Amino acid sequence: YPMVRTYLTLDHFWHWIKSIEQGESINKYKLNRKNRDIVILKLFKDYINWDKNLQSEDSYSIKDILANENALRLLLSQKNIMKLKKNNAKEIYSRLHSGGMRIQRFYGDELFAEDNSIQKIRRSLNYLLWSDDDIDKRISALLRPEIHKLKHFGSSNVQELIGWVHDNLPIRNDKADEALEMLG
Repeated sequence: YPMVRTYLTLDHFWHWIKSIEQGESINKYKLNRKNRDIVILKLFKDYINWDKNLQSEDSYSIKDILANENALRLLLSQKNIMKLKKNNAKEIYSRLHSGGMRIQRFYGDELFAEDNSIQKIRRSLNYLLWSDDDIDKRISALLRPEIHKLKHFGSSNVQELIGWVHDNLPIRNDKADEALEMLG
């Protein structure tokens, strides 16, 4: 995937392991510490074959990842972030993998946009994504109920958003963590 950042490809690979494959190939190949390099390569080839054979229009593929990344980067650029509107906040939330179930079950994107002022969303996301403070401090600030905490925006949302916007940081959410645990 020469047009896709490594971190985005890895996030999709972790999604495949956790949600699509559900770790079945890990057991099939008998992944252990001694053969990890060989087995992970086999798993990645299986993932590539799966991704290239997606037929359904509903499937989330590499091309969708690029569209998602471009939309989030445009909305959350330093130039645009302080101009966000409520509908932009809802779109941002809906583009996060970590918000998918909350949207389906609880209208999480609508609650996020309704229960936070747009000024606070702008200020908090700007701090998270563009402050010069250490990344750990910025993440913590959005998770504690002080100045930057946003309602309906948990640790997976916070950590995932950083990875979509910044080249040098991975997308992190519970699904990625679980896939990594499955891989040992």
